[in-house]
Amino acid sequence: FAPEWDAFLVFVLFIGGAFTVGFPFAMAIYIRCHRHELYTAKIQSRIGFLYSSYTKNAEFWEVHEIMRKTLLTGVIIYLQTRPSIQASVAVIVCLVAVATLNYFEPQKNRVVFWLAQLSFIITSLKFSSAVVLIAAKNSEERENIGSLLIAFDAVFFIGSILGTVIAIYIFWSKIKEINKRAATTAKIVPTRSDQQILKEVRVKYGASSKEYKEALSGMNVK
Repeated sequence: FAPEWDAFLVFVLFIGGAFTVGFPFAMAIYIRCHRHELYTAKIQSRIGFLYSSYTKNAEFWEVHEIMRKTLLTGVIIYLQTRPSIQASVAVIVCLVAVATLNYFEPQKNRVVFWLAQLSFIITSLKFSSAVVLIAAKNSEERENIGSLLIAFDAVFFIGSILGTVIAIYIFWSKIKEINKRAATTAKIVPTRSDQQILKEVRVKYGASSKEYKEALSGMNVK
């Protein structure tokens, strides 16, 4: 609480209030007030980027994520003098996040959803391991818990790679399916000469005649 500390505290409080807390709170209020018109062109052009990748009734998920990360990276710092309580609060935050994730299932892409699921669960396990680490009695236990934490990171890293590969595969499959569907349903418009030929055959033999049907089939007109 020296004069220099007090002077800098003003900037910290401003950033903490205006950005860390104020921004997500303002977004939450805005989404709430416009909840019945979130998919109109006017609102989508303003804040559509916040919820375009999420399902309906989960448009607030980006705000949820900001708050979750703020709690896990900023708020628990103020509990660093009491590590056990700090880790316990982090575990509670993670468990609540896992519950809300499974309740709302916000991600449209199921691969992204399961990757988020893996991330939330591993984060919860890591903070739970921190509680056990605090209670460890000797260096051997601490070393084993440290190896476990590294294993959690490795599992998430491998899961992220697999999720990326699967997402690319699904995306590529959908592109091929769309191209195939477009190729089978596209109509070939006859040229002017083809139209003239069809008209002459129709006038001469009739629209229900065998000759007219063969002419249509030969020109691949649907």
